Amino acid sequence: MKHMKRYKFFSQRLQYLVDNKKISQIELAKEVDVTGAMVSKWLSGKVATPRRTTLQKLATFFGCSIEWLANGKGEPFPTAQEPNAKDQPATVPQQAETFSIKETLSMATELLESESEYKNALATNIRLFHQAVTMENDMKYVEKELEGMQKRMERMEQMLLSLGASLPEKRDKAANS
Repeated sequence: MKHMKRYKFFSQRLQYLVDNKKISQIELAKEVDVTGAMVSKWLSGKVATPRRTTLQKLATFFGCSIEWLANGKGEPFPTAQEPNAKDQPATVPQQAETFSIKETLSMATELLESESEYKNALATNIRLFHQAVTMENDMKYVEKELEGMQKRMERMEQMLLSLGASLPEKRDKAANS
């Protein structure tokens, strides 16, 4: 498997899997619950890459790595098994709790510079997340300012109360003088 030809496009990777499993486009469509036309679009490259949920179905059906199927990284069958049994489990990588900023920026840049239909979605999400983070920071600033204002108001109330309490005494003193 290490000497396997590298497939640059999703359509090529999917065709490799279809050929290996010796199934028709119609059979594949039924297995992953899509139309035959959609499978045809994938194989012709008219649709770059399906949604993640569909990729998961495909990876499970073929028993291959979802990351290899999605972007060609790694090996299609990390355990070096060929795709011949329907019941082979897909290799689904665990989502890491930490991430590399450099790697993430590199991937985002690669996608944004590509001709992928997903680049606009990524750009929109980046803008929305940026707005959300900016608003979150603004809210923290406003909350801090509000907290300071509340403390000043409490001090002013105390001062007014102490002034109000001493006013009758001063009035009585002035009347007795």
